[in-house]
Amino acid sequence: MARRPKYAPGQTATSTPVSANVGAPQDRAREPAERNSRGAAQRLLSIIESGQMAQPRNTIVRDDDTVLSIPFASAVAGVADVLPLGAELTALLEDDGQIYLDPPAQDAGAVVTLEAAMAQSSRALSAGARLVTSDDLEQIALVGAGPIRAHQRLKFSTFEPAAFSVVDFDADPSAEISLSPIPVSDAELDREAMISRAFAFRMSRREIKTRGKGLEAIAAELLWSIAQGLGRAMDATLFDALKALPANPWALGKAAAQGIPFSALRGIVGTGATGAQAVEGGLFVEGVPAEITPDMAETLLGVWSRAGIAVDPNINVIVSRLDASGAVELVCWADMQALVPDPAMFWSVA
Repeated sequence: MARRPKYAPGQTATSTPVSANVGAPQDRAREPAERNSRGAAQRLLSIIESGQMAQPRNTIVRDDDTVLSIPFASAVAGVADVLPLGAELTALLEDDGQIYLDPPAQDAGAVVTLEAAMAQSSRALSAGARLVTSDDLEQIALVGAGPIRAHQRLKFSTFEPAAFSVVDFDADPSAEISLSPIPVSDAELDREAMISRAFAFRMSRREIKTRGKGLEAIAAELLWSIAQGLGRAMDATLFDALKALPANPWALGKAAAQGIPFSALRGIVGTGATGAQAVEGGLFVEGVPAEITPDMAETLLGVWSRAGIAVDPNINVIVSRLDASGAVELVCWADMQALVPDPAMFWSVA
């Protein structure tokens, strides 16, 4: 079983600045930072190649080829790095000049970032949920003799129309205006509350060679798989958070009471297919357009633009060498958090 490795001394993954982006349109790719000049596939290739040649930190090979063991140092032979969300993905071109994603196909020459590929495989984001990213959830301030590090907590906020009521001062000069709740709902992004979702696999040297494409092509293929898997991980994070909320059974009157237009509603149907109806090539739940997902059994209706999924802008990757032949284990994980400011905007379907 693969485990999330702990960094050995001097083996700390670096971070790449990416501008904060709260509730931005999904089709607007963020500009890669200067450090992202290498594409994501090239970065992943570099990690894999370095991992194949990594040496344990508890040994030193002397000039005379004798090996010196260092007590208490890490015996893990591996390297750690990050894949920034703004990094570009390598094109996978077919004979007709199309870059094939599942879904959808992109025109040849289009620039696709890791973030965009994740969004394309997310049912929640396709339904309107927002991807929330932040380049730096910590602030460093210089105080006295040295720096101190403090967490900066960001908020994902939704706004409702202010509720105006009739006040007749002519009939009652002393009439009072009733107080209403602040028409703003917040969900706080807290790095300490983020959960980690991970993926790991192993490749023997024989498996690498029998693919016959070279490490560069293998890295590009793995990257697309990782990107789409991250999209599903974001969905699972949000679905789990919504299912953990107090039960809110669907009723059309409840949606009307929230003041939202019917066109803002979308359904996501899980593997139980509860309430789903296929009509003339379209999928509907209670008359609401819907999509299917493998990442939950339940069926949910909601205004998905009122939910966000916060993802750390750096996807962590560690590649460890398993033996002298060059077999490797790749561990990839991302930290994320569901943000639901107003749970009343989501309903379960029984």
